Parts: sequence; structure tokens; C-alpha cells
Amino acid sequence: SAKLAMSQVFKLFETTTTTTAEEEWTKEVFESKMNEAIRILSEGCGLTNNGVSDKKKKKREEPVAGSLDVSHPFCYLRQFVVSEANGDTNNNDDDDLDPTIQQQIQTYNNITQHALTSSTTLYRTLLLRATAQTLLNNWDHLTTITSGDIDRAAISKTVISSSEQQRTTVNADSIRNVLYAYAHDSPQEWVQSWWKLID
Repeated sequence: SAKLAMSQVFKLFETTTTTTAEEEWTKEVFESKMNEAIRILSEGCGLTNNGVSDKKKKKREEPVAGSLDVSHPFCYLRQFVVSEANGDTNNNDDDDLDPTIQQQIQTYNNITQHALTSSTTLYRTLLLRATAQTLLNNWDHLTTITSGDIDRAAISKTVISSSEQQRTTVNADSIRNVLYAYAHDSPQEWVQSWWKLID
């Protein structure tokens, strides 16, 4: 399932060093971990590594909300969005309702909550997979020496050669933070995690 795939990916990225020094990944380690993460997340979403669904696509008039069919993941989430034009803004007191009707309402609410949770999990898993693919495809951008690197080198009195354009490693914690942000946080944290990784 998508939820299990996400937990497996974060176990894959757990710290492997026992020292207090920050963990750095070489290109080989980085690519190995990203490829494995993409494989795990693809299987969790029912996708092959090229992003195509393993299941034969069946045409449906209306997708079932909460189902983990990746051919319509955004449709599922859209089912839970209520526009102001169509939404009921009246907050009716349900205390006066018949107990049988209250029980039916609670049952439907539970079904809806489960559907929303599974749809959100699928969406986050797809985001995480796309993020891992983006990271994998952009090693050169991630390791380009920035003005921040030059400033830190000046403070620590480290010499950076004028011919040196790329770092040889990436910071493992920064990679983890980007992936964690896409799995659990808001778009604001997504942006901040990218800035911290690149700088």
C-alpha cells in the first residue's frame, strides 16, 4: 500500500553514521537511494518505474472516492472540496434528529473520512515519488557551488579552487528534509526545504 511504501522509504533514508559529523552522500550513494525510493513508491502506488499503472485502465463514468486507483488520484481529492457556491453554509444542529438517522450520518462520515485519508495518502505518495525523481535528475544542480558555499568557505578559511564548479557530495539531512516536507508538511515547508538543500 501507499502508506507502507512511505514508511519503507523513510527507513531507507535513516542515518547510517554513528558520528556527530553530518552525513554526506556521494553521487553513487545518492543515486542508489533515489532509485530504490522510486521503486518502492512506484510499487506502493501500483505503478511501474516509468509511471504507468500496472493495472489495465478501465473507463469509468465516475471514479470511486478513496480507491487507490492511480489513474484518477486528483479526482478523488476533488470530491472532498466544497465550493462556496455549492456548499451548505448552514450549521444545522443534529441533536434533534432521529437516532437512526444520526447513526447513518456517522456511518457516512466514517466512510468519507477513510476515503479522504486514503486519497491524501495516495496523493502524498505520488508527490514523494515525483520529488525523488526530480532529485535524481538534478544531481548537477544540487552540487553546483553556490555563493553560500563560498561564504562558508571564507569563514572557515577553506580554499575553493576557481576551476571547482561542483561539490562531490550532498548533505543527507537536507535530502531527508525535502522528502519529509513533501510527505507531511505544507507547500511553505516544501519551498524552505529546497532552499536549505540548494544553499
